[in-house]
Amino acid sequence: LTFDDGPHPEFTPRLLTRLKQLDVKATFFMVGEMVEESPKTAQLIAQSGHEIASHSYSHHNLNTLTVPQIEQEIEKNNTTIWRYCGVQPLFFRPPGGNYNETVLKTLSAHGMPMALWTYNPKDFANPPAKALEEGILKERKNGMIVLLHSGIQRSEEHTSELQSHS
Repeated sequence: LTFDDGPHPEFTPRLLTRLKQLDVKATFFMVGEMVEESPKTAQLIAQSGHEIASHSYSHHNLNTLTVPQIEQEIEKNNTTIWRYCGVQPLFFRPPGGNYNETVLKTLSAHGMPMALWTYNPKDFANPPAKALEEGILKERKNGMIVLLHSGIQRSEEHTSELQSHS
């Protein structure tokens, strides 16, 4: 299980409680701006033993940025995560799954493998929990990487960005 776009101050702690009850570890792809908005929640993720990965600092479509801007998104987010969580992210997931050759080369130069997903249940559309569960169970297979979100969407633009790359 992977969770993007957090940490979210209201929803992420509830999610962490449930994951602990189920004895499940997940990967949280965190956005630097959200880490700065909810540093205690970010620290709680780290203290709970979940993998922390990078999802850029400001959640821009990286395909529209220059190499120096992409580098700033990577480096600023990694620094922010390190400052608040004491963890150096190993993996990077581009916002909306948007990437091109420039993004791949920049990630490679920073030693950060890109991690996408194999199944997107589109939880950002807020389907009923039962529908999410049924979809995931129907599609499950060994090695499956499920894309979920750790809170509500921050903007309409983000939702349409995700929908266009699902």
